[in-house]
Amino acid sequence: MENRLCLLDCNYEKERARVVLYFGKDPLDKSYEFVYKCSFFPYFTVGLKNELVSELLFDFKKDISIKSIEDKTKVLARDFETLAKTAKLLQQTTGKNIILIEPERQFLVRNNWSYYDSFLVSKDILNKVNSEDFIHSAISNYTKRIDEEERIKLVVPLTRKLLLSNLLKVKPESNIKNDQILNTLFENEFFYAELTLRNANNFYYQTKKQYIKEHINLDFSNVLPYLLTNRFGNIGYDTLNCPCCKPKDIFDENVLPSSLVKVEFNKSGFYFVSCDESWALEYHNSKEKKENREYYKKQNGLVSYPIGPFTKGETEYILLTDAVRMSNTNECKILDCKDWLSWTCKRQESFVSRLINELIRKQQGIEGSINISSTLGYGSGDFKSSRALEENPLYIQYLTEYSLLNSLIEEIPRFLQHKNTKFYSLEIDNAIRSITYDTISKINKGNEVLLLNKNSMQLRNKKLLVKINQAFPRMNLPIPRLVTC
Repeated sequence: MENRLCLLDCNYEKERARVVLYFGKDPLDKSYEFVYKCSFFPYFTVGLKNELVSELLFDFKKDISIKSIEDKTKVLARDFETLAKTAKLLQQTTGKNIILIEPERQFLVRNNWSYYDSFLVSKDILNKVNSEDFIHSAISNYTKRIDEEERIKLVVPLTRKLLLSNLLKVKPESNIKNDQILNTLFENEFFYAELTLRNANNFYYQTKKQYIKEHINLDFSNVLPYLLTNRFGNIGYDTLNCPCCKPKDIFDENVLPSSLVKVEFNKSGFYFVSCDESWALEYHNSKEKKENREYYKKQNGLVSYPIGPFTKGETEYILLTDAVRMSNTNECKILDCKDWLSWTCKRQESFVSRLINELIRKQQGIEGSINISSTLGYGSGDFKSSRALEENPLYIQYLTEYSLLNSLIEEIPRFLQHKNTKFYSLEIDNAIRSITYDTISKINKGNEVLLLNKNSMQLRNKKLLVKINQAFPRMNLPIPRLVTC
């Protein structure tokens, strides 16, 4: 007979190379009603050839197993401590970053299970049920046992603790700090897809964001997550420059605006202001004629460094977004050269898109619950009813979940663009900035040069702000927030 139970705990037994799962009815009661055991060998994947890995790990050959996956290698071991030593050795000798997570989380990630998921249990068969009510019922049942004042204090930390445990596939007693949440989420996704880290450990100086008082400054933090999904950019490590969708033309639909295209300039002594301040700074630091650009910037009161100077007939690789804008005004001609194009996959959804879409789906479900509760509490206009709603543990729980999910959704683009993480990719950073600019350009039609800096944009024209407010809802995008200086 089938029994619906909740996953409460997970432990790895290295002596028997197996994972043991514990199930019960109450997420906050450690009384187990069913135990499930499954053989499992922890592992990691590294972006190195099998031959090199075998050579470097020769002293561990009796304790590990090595498998080839195209240009990558998977290393397995019964003993996680041994696995950690091999990962450290490979990192030290090759400079490669390796995703190594604890065996319990590995098992849950591989099976797409998590703490507080519900299962239909029958003998030794587990069937996960797509239900998200266990956490709600657990907190409601638990808080009934304590007095009202303590109940209100407990709901927020308890909700956060259980929800993060479920989202991150880590034990609830783990103390997850804010800066570790996205790192853990991305570790899970990289491990599941067997993706390898490209960058070495580097530290970059993060410049402080500067706002211009005369400009209208817009914060795109709430917009960017949508632009990363498959409905718009489909930006991700696993979809960028995929081998299956290589563009045949510069203007193919999956070509990213951050692509570099070759142009021929039609004027001599020509400078232009790029839409992307970060790219302009990189260009300035890496190209000759710095003194010319510094003088032109000072004389014209520019915020960012100009690109140039160019003579008539001179060619250069510049951002596709800038090239399209200037070709429309006959300042340059785009040449048929596909050497530096960037593109996204048209067939596969990126894990970044899947992650954002899933968080948005959860958020919308909670939003519906909040709206129902609000209608019941405020519909009569009764002050006492309104206050009772605000002191209702279930309502507070919904608000806590909504706030946490919203914070995670908005933090994902920032995390992708944060240079001091092991997941940083310059190509993805450039792609995020470019799709933001491109989205505005479709409304702006190239009438105004916009300055783009990370997740913010600076406008000079209030008319464009009106256009954004009108057009974004039609594009199923939230309206960006105004930043007051």
